[in-house]
This record gives sequence, structure tokens and C-alpha cells, in this order.
Amino acid sequence: MHVKNTRQTADKECSYIPGLVSIIIPVHNRNKLANCLKAVETQTYPKIEIILVEFKGLPAEKRNIGFIASEGEYVYFLDEDEYISPTVVDECVKKAREGYDMITVPVVKSVPNEYLARCIAIIRESTYKTMFFRREVFENIGLFDPKYKLCDDIEIRLRALNAGYKISSIETGNLVHDEHVTVTDILRKTLLSRKAFTIIGKTYGREAYQKLVRTQYHRRRILRELLASPAQILGVVLIMLVRFIARRIP
Repeated sequence: MHVKNTRQTADKECSYIPGLVSIIIPVHNRNKLANCLKAVETQTYPKIEIILVEFKGLPAEKRNIGFIASEGEYVYFLDEDEYISPTVVDECVKKAREGYDMITVPVVKSVPNEYLARCIAIIRESTYKTMFFRREVFENIGLFDPKYKLCDDIEIRLRALNAGYKISSIETGNLVHDEHVTVTDILRKTLLSRKAFTIIGKTYGREAYQKLVRTQYHRRRILRELLASPAQILGVVLIMLVRFIARRIP
């Protein structure tokens, strides 16, 4: 397993190492990064390179720089607060070799100790994540679009699906997302994502977007979780009210 650090773009010819998986991780918080790297080191798949992207910029810009520096036939974009179980990369590669171009990994949410953090975890929609790709997808449709301050991952999937690329999901492995976020984080991300959702809806159609994020599924899931944990209802209502107001701020 090889680790590379990159801070700026570099021009190079389009080439790759067959079978190699490039795991690209933007770096913000070194404490969370340590846990992320430990999870990568436990992978059962042997051919992995890790690319750490360390510079100030948008998520899309960091992912693009990581891709340019990568050499893998497959690329997997992780965030530093995401920890994958040992078989994830192996399962993703097997799906890709079956003919799929994008692979979805189920997300298991961590359970924070704080009351509001638990409420935030309930309403988060990240129950799966599709960030494992064949390299050729990016070489044919282009890289992440920097005009999306958030939701660049949603846009790239829609663009790839529109281009005819196939998507599948692994069955055993999963990704643990560190859910220690605050109400301030929710407010900031809501404000940043409003413009992105508007552009995505206009570009790909509201139906395509809703099918991808499975809005109705998440609403039913939230209801089930609240019925199982009624003590969280007040906190969830408060957070959803904050999001509702934030989306309507001029």
C-alpha cells in the first residue's frame, strides 16, 4: 500500500496501473484522518494507493486534484470521517469486474452521545454512498464540477447515469460515517446546498434527482426511527425547522 501527498495539480498523460485502486482523501482534520487510514490499511484487497490531498479548496477541486495524481484503474473517493469495513474495496472491484461502472457502499451511521447530534444523525440522508468508479468514467464525462460547493458527488453520479454508465451496490461491506456534527454544521451545509440543488434540478430534472436521493424512502425511515426513539422527536422537529428556515433565507 502506497501513500502519496499532493497539494497542487499536475499534468500527466491518461494512463493507469491495471487492478490498482486509488483511494483519494481530502485532508482537513488529522485526528479523523488517522481512523480513516487505519480502516484502509485493514482492506483485504492488496493493490491500493492512498492519495492525501492537502490544500484549501472546495471538495470538487480536491477530488479532481487527487484524480489527476492517481494511477489506479479504479478510483475511490473517501472523506476523512468515513471508515470502511475490511472487504469494501475487494467487493467494489469484483462488482466493477462484473461490468458495473459505479459502486454503491451502504452507510452505517455512528451513534453520538449528545442529544442533538443523535437527532441530526436521524435526519441525515446518507444511507448509501456511490464514490467508487472505473477510471474511464471520468476520462469520458469529465471531472467533478467546481461550481458545486456541495453536492458535487450527486451531480457526477447523475452525469454518469445520463451517459449510460451502470451502477450496482455491494452486499456485505459498509462505510461508517462519523455523525458528530452540530446544528451550525447543518445550517451551513443547508445554505451552501440550496444553489446546488436548484442547478441539479434544472439540469437533470426534479424526478431524476428525487429518484437518486430516494426522498420518500428517507421520510419513511425517519418516521420509523422516531417511532422507535420518541425522545428524539422534539430535537428532530427543531433541526428540521432550522433547515426549513435556512432554505428560505434570501
